[in-house]
Amino acid sequence: MRSSVIRPVRVWVVGFGTVGQWLLQALDRGAVELERRYAVRFEVVGLANRRDGFLYRAGGIDLRSALALSAEGRSLRELPGVSHWGTALEGMRATEADVLVEVSASPAVSGEPGRSHLEEALARGIPAVTSNKWPVALDGVRLAEWGEASWLHSVLSRPSCQGPRS
Repeated sequence: MRSSVIRPVRVWVVGFGTVGQWLLQALDRGAVELERRYAVRFEVVGLANRRDGFLYRAGGIDLRSALALSAEGRSLRELPGVSHWGTALEGMRATEADVLVEVSASPAVSGEPGRSHLEEALARGIPAVTSNKWPVALDGVRLAEWGEASWLHSVLSRPSCQGPRS
């Protein structure tokens, strides 16, 4: 029997341009259906853009308010109850999430800052999703290996995978 308690999936969204805003709109519009159909609730706890840095609220950021502020050209720092860091990387290092959605603009020459965002999440065993092709094109094999190693370590360190207890 499935538990009636649905634990939220805490999400960092790094990049709040076209793709990041589309994602927040989709999560907001589809929240009821996702919970009903798949028993999952996504809670955006971290949100970053180049202008405003990284914003975090443990209980989840109000998606409609974030989208409205952006549409009006106002700062996301106006969101109520958020903590702030100057960069996404600083904010990610200081906070917790279950998944990273990395959709920032990262120029081809270095793949930064996207590559560092992906590395930070993967090094901590946090799965990452990206539409950002440059970090993947430049360093995808290493990122995939790192992510696989982090995932395998997190699975093997779970009590259920460590054999019987004496």
